[in-house]
Amino acid sequence: MSKDDKKITTTPVVLSDKKPKPLADNGKLPKRIKLPFIGLSVILLAVAGWGLVEQKRQDSVVFTIEGKNYTKQSIADDIAYPVNSGVPENEAAATLYQYKKRQIVAQETKFEPTSQEIADAKKELFAQASDKERNSKWANIVAYDTALSKKLPSSTTLDAVKGYVFVFYFGQLMQTGNDYSPANAGNTQLIAQDKAYAKQQADMYYKKLQDKSISPDELLAQINADPKLNFFNKPNNSLSMKLDPAEPISERSELPADINNYVIEDAPIGIGDVQIGRTYEIKDYKNPQNRKAIETYYYFTDIENKGNAAQAAQFNAILASLSATYKGYKK
Repeated sequence: MSKDDKKITTTPVVLSDKKPKPLADNGKLPKRIKLPFIGLSVILLAVAGWGLVEQKRQDSVVFTIEGKNYTKQSIADDIAYPVNSGVPENEAAATLYQYKKRQIVAQETKFEPTSQEIADAKKELFAQASDKERNSKWANIVAYDTALSKKLPSSTTLDAVKGYVFVFYFGQLMQTGNDYSPANAGNTQLIAQDKAYAKQQADMYYKKLQDKSISPDELLAQINADPKLNFFNKPNNSLSMKLDPAEPISERSELPADINNYVIEDAPIGIGDVQIGRTYEIKDYKNPQNRKAIETYYYFTDIENKGNAAQAAQFNAILASLSATYKGYKK
């Protein structure tokens, strides 16, 4: 037999018609499948659990102030007395929310009532109360807020302000009358010159005061010595003045309404910007409301202190801008 007649034999490949099993021989998931599967389940359960816990936590938040959450648990002792007395939780919590905001602002502005002021308020408010009510946290909170309210005046008067008002008058040829009628009254060109001079003096002294090259008292004396900046073109006849609560009110001149309002409301502590002031000319004395405003002076202020009212204004401004949200008391 030749080589060509020999048959080459090969081992046949046996193909199985059975589908591979996803399970191991023991009927369990192989480790390579089981471990990721179990891990994913644990993660999903953890996420779901965290979500429930977070939702429960958020539901317990009654209000938030400056990023701090106040929960039902954290305010329970504060509102315990009114709640136990029959006040609904949401009503007591809403009142506490207002008290807490004011407390936080009082601490921030360093305008807290003293221990004695709080004690006096508590004695006045709870004179007829039981020991349990008088010694409750709620009583302390209410007494604090009452003392704070007494400490915060709603407004001030000129008598509480310490500082200076500097007035540069230029209305000599505009404000005339039977007892004062100078030559050239009403001359628009001369009035414009007087106005320009007053503005130039106001700007110059404003800069000097800022540079501390002149003291407030020296400036006051120089304005009073310049007849062109005084009523009737006479020296020592200016509206400029030094304000000091220690001085008797009777020794002060009366400021025009716009300067008075600016001083007690808008004037900053320190040197304020140069302002233009107006005098009101009454055209009909039978109807004094019918009046015309005319610009007659420039002025600026240098305020050292405005009493409690300055802190009260700061307190109210911070309270209005406080980051706070009342979410409600959910049962």
